[in-house]
Amino acid sequence: MNKIRTLFRLAAEVYDLVRGYGRKKLAWVFFWIVVQGAFQVAGVASIFPFLALAADPAAVRESEVGRAVLGWLPEMTDQQLLVGAGVLSIAFLMMANAVMLFGTFQRMRFAQAVSLHLRRVILRQLAARPYGYFLGRNSSALYQKIGDDARLLATQLVNPLLDLAASVFTVLAILTSILVVDPILPVLAGAVQ
Repeated sequence: MNKIRTLFRLAAEVYDLVRGYGRKKLAWVFFWIVVQGAFQVAGVASIFPFLALAADPAAVRESEVGRAVLGWLPEMTDQQLLVGAGVLSIAFLMMANAVMLFGTFQRMRFAQAVSLHLRRVILRQLAARPYGYFLGRNSSALYQKIGDDARLLATQLVNPLLDLAASVFTVLAILTSILVVDPILPVLAGAVQ
């Protein structure tokens, strides 16, 4: 429990630093985290109709959902239906991966922009100091403060925290969809392990 509390405290401190860069930009990143989670759920869910068709095409054709969906399609053999469902499933998975890639790009771009913003803030604060401040300071230490510290904050804190948020949201979205479809299955899976 201490580790979770520490993680939340760290996330709050990082948020205070990031907030100066822009809340709307952070909201845009979280929007893509939600979209990424939704597409991951759609990608995983697209596999189930394919598996159902592979297991028992007749049962799918006779089901209420099967009749509703197949009513819109031209007459197909079981093999054609299976190939079509497979292609559709692969297309959904590829789309989900493309959205995941774009979401990762948005998170990395945001983290680098935060790093640049923090460098500018530090540089402005240093430029406002009197000349005497610089006489007793090492220039390489000042360069490290401007460059390396801001970069490390972005790569070691901001980006991993955003990746963690994306992973947690995706897992929660998948678990929620499984619970909606079949509430007993996750309980049984948890009891077996």
